[in-house]
Parts: sequence; structure tokens; C-alpha cells
Amino acid sequence: MGDTKHDTQTVRAVVFRGVGTPLAVENITLDPPAPTEVLVRMKAVGLCHTEQHVIKGELPVGMTPIVLGHEGAGVVEALGPDVRGISVGDHVALLWKPVCKRCEPCQRGEHHRCDPGQDVNTGLQFNGTYRRHDASGAPVGSLCMTGAFAEKTVVDQASVVVVDRDIPFEVAALASCSAVGGYGAVTNATTVKDGDTVLIIGAGGQGSVAIQAARMAGATRVIVADHHQRRLDQAPGMGASDTVLVTAEGELAGKVLELTGGRGVDHAVVCAGSVDALTQAYRSARAGGSVVLSGIPPFAAKNIPLLPLEVLRGNGKTLVGSQYGAISQLVGIPQILDHSRHGKLRIKEIITRSYGLDEVSRGYDDLAAGEPGRGLLRFD
Repeated sequence: MGDTKHDTQTVRAVVFRGVGTPLAVENITLDPPAPTEVLVRMKAVGLCHTEQHVIKGELPVGMTPIVLGHEGAGVVEALGPDVRGISVGDHVALLWKPVCKRCEPCQRGEHHRCDPGQDVNTGLQFNGTYRRHDASGAPVGSLCMTGAFAEKTVVDQASVVVVDRDIPFEVAALASCSAVGGYGAVTNATTVKDGDTVLIIGAGGQGSVAIQAARMAGATRVIVADHHQRRLDQAPGMGASDTVLVTAEGELAGKVLELTGGRGVDHAVVCAGSVDALTQAYRSARAGGSVVLSGIPPFAAKNIPLLPLEVLRGNGKTLVGSQYGAISQLVGIPQILDHSRHGKLRIKEIITRSYGLDEVSRGYDDLAAGEPGRGLLRFD
């Protein structure tokens, strides 16, 4: 199985200490892996909207301080004695939702619905303990049980999937979250057929993959909406046939209906974290069509402002949520990587900005400003 011994060490990590407190790179103590855990030297981590929601207070975490980062890939350096199927030197993608393989959903092969993974933002490890401490000795949590914004991280074997060593780390990182989310929202959470019209709301990392997936599935028209023109400028290169700049809440559905001659779209996929985006998606879809929510809405949002009569007139219109692309992580991620290897999905091209560990705050400022594509944290 490889070397199972490793000492406590000091690593640099991006630590979140509360809303309004600037992110800081701190030296933290990282304990060696527990029996079912692995030590991973990080190589690439995507700058996902999830952390932005945490930073802004829209997605609460169970504790602070906490190391952010979840969309990552790296190399296994050490492992606990009870780890199976993973060896030192393996390349792995991190899973923001673990796969316990024991709960009822996992037994059905529905690993994306893993029961222990329903609440991944407590800050605790998979086994309910800690592996990180700050300079004062206080426990430091890890977002999504991964804490990927660090030179090294310790995660349970339930939170990694081994990938082929010829896969670029940046591709493996994006495949672990945004790419599988965008792809699966189109191909698994709903059924796009030849000739369909699809609306994608949100043209960032996840949306860019969803656009490509819609084209792969046979959609002849892919309408893409976003608040930022710079993101829309990149969308035709991914396969968008029409783009819509959203300048105010409540306007998107009218614009989509105008584009489609009043018919509406067959499918709407929401890759943005907005209640209005979800509402507009529902109103943009034709009767009997589908709406898929893949983006994370604000935690404080309490309802979707749809009239009961709108639902009735939907006449078979479906509204579903999609996590991990509505498919097992152990199936979806390899699918994404295979499509990337054969040129069917352009994952690497989505990465438009790269940052060092000390530049993560700037990366999230760029994300908030509407910079196109995906930002990536790279390690030497």
C-alpha cells in the first residue's frame, strides 16, 4: 500500500475566520492521516462560487477558523493503515461530498446522495475529529471535509477518487466539481433530445461545461444568460447560439420568450446561485419542459415566488435539484475525464486565470467582478 508513516507538519493554507475578516494565508499544523485517511500534496484547485458564498455569509459553515477550497486535485504522499485501493504516488481528485459506500444511497450506487455527505460544512473530518490547528493550538476546520486551499491536506479515503496520471491536474480539479455538475445537470438530471432548445443561466465554469453538454446531447439552440457581458463574450466559443445580458431581476423570462417566439425553451439549467434565476428559468421553460437547479442559492432564501397557477399551467413541467450532476461521483468524474481526453469536452480552455496561494483573495475579487471562465489556484 505504500508508506503509512508521516509526521505532524506545518503547511500554508487559506483560512477563513468569519464574514468581514479578510482571507489570510496562515501557517497551520497538519496532523498525519488517521487509519482511513490520506495525505495529499495539492497541485490545482478551482476557485468555485461555493467559497464566495461562504466569504459573503450566504452559506454558513459550522465553525471558524476553517480552511477553504474543495475543487482540487493532487498527489497522495502518505496514507493510513486501513486505506484500501489507494497508493502513495496516486493522482487523486477531491470529492466535496464523500462516498461512504455503506449508507442506503451508496448501496444503491447513488453516491451523490451519500447520507454522511449531506452536511459537509461542519468543518470536521469524515470521522468527526480535526487534523488542523492554528498557531494558538485551536482546531481549524476544513470546508467540505477537504480544505483544499493548502499546500497539503488530509482527507478520508471517502473523499478522493483516483484518476489516471496522464490527466492534467487542472482538468482533474475542475472535473471534481464544476465540470461534472454542469455536464450532469444537462445529461442526467434531465433529458435533452436532438433539436431541443436549452437555456443555461450562468456562464462561468459550470455553465461553460453545461453549454458544451447541451450541444453534445443534440440541442440545436443553446441560449446563455448572465449578468456579466465578459462571460457572455466567451459563451459562443463553448457552443452558445444566443446570449442574453441580464441587467435587472424579473426580465430574463420575457427576453427568452421573445427569442423563442413565445414558446419557451425545452430545458432550463440554472448554474447561478440566485432565486430570481431559478424563478426566471421556470417561467422561460415551455409547458412540459424541465428546469434543473445546479447552482447554490443563498442559504437564507426561503421560497421561490411562483404562483400556484403558474405551476398548474406548467402542465408536466418539472423542477429538480442536481448535485454532482445527478450521478455517482465515481461514475461522473471518470466520464468527464474521458470526454476531455477525447476532445469532446473542453475543460482546460475554461481556465482563464491562475493564482498562487497568496492571491486567492484577488481571485475571488475577480470572480465577483465577472471575469470569464474559471480561476485556478496552482501549486509549484
